[in-house]
Amino acid sequence: DARDLGASSILKYSIIVKTGDTLLAAITINIDDCDIHESSDKLIKLYRYSVIDSVNIQNSTFYNCAKEAVCLYEGSSSAPMARLGYAEVINSTFYGIGREAIKLQSNPNTKLLVDHVTCYDVGNGGTKAVVYVRNASDVTVKNSIFENNNETTGFISLANQSNVLNNCVFW
Repeated sequence: DARDLGASSILKYSIIVKTGDTLLAAITINIDDCDIHESSDKLIKLYRYSVIDSVNIQNSTFYNCAKEAVCLYEGSSSAPMARLGYAEVINSTFYGIGREAIKLQSNPNTKLLVDHVTCYDVGNGGTKAVVYVRNASDVTVKNSIFENNNETTGFISLANQSNVLNNCVFW
């Protein structure tokens, strides 16, 4: 929250990844034991053409975000994709999120694992899934709890019959 540093309002993004397409080697992003909060837009955002081997999020808490918490692409379905090989969100909690807790779109080659995640009060917009995936065919959501989420169209949107939803609780 930038207000701690004297800013007059909260930040638009907490973490952005913008490597461009000239990077010679893919980067790895590790977020472990972090408390990421207060955003007027997205908490984590990957920009177009970013070259990323993996995004590893573990043991972290995300809250008070106007839009998506973890957005694994630029945010527009028409934007060129980030080149992301693998993403995982493990043992983490999301609450007070205006739209999706985790959103992946535009890259069919990205593998995503969501494991031991708790989502509470996500999707205040009313029509957004808590976990939203498009165009990826190697996605697993398991061992997670989804409670008091306000969307009306479905908690999880995996959009591919090869993706897996296992051992989750919805209420």
